[in-house]
Amino acid sequence: MSSVQDTIFDTIASDARIPRETISLDSTLADLGIDSLEAIEIVFNLEERFKISFPDRDPSFDTGTVRGLVDAVERLLAEQTTMPVETATTTGIEAPEVGATDEADRTEHHQ
Repeated sequence: MSSVQDTIFDTIASDARIPRETISLDSTLADLGIDSLEAIEIVFNLEERFKISFPDRDPSFDTGTVRGLVDAVERLLAEQTTMPVETATTTGIEAPEVGATDEADRTEHHQ
């Protein structure tokens, strides 16, 4: 079992308050008794834990099954590590500037 899969199983079990051993790759979230609001919470928590963002309404991402979630997270993580900075900026993903600070932060610290 991969660390991504372990983290997803742990997140589902914790957020849905179900025993981890009831979760399998072939489980759907509905099979696990997870309603749509809980599913959204799980997806948000996965985005936060893995520092990723699931695309909105992308049919190529299956987030209705545990296997689909694992595949989607692994795919997004792979895209992050292979996306050069030039590609990232042309796709609307901005790389942070080194040493850049917010104007409000500078003003606040000097008062």
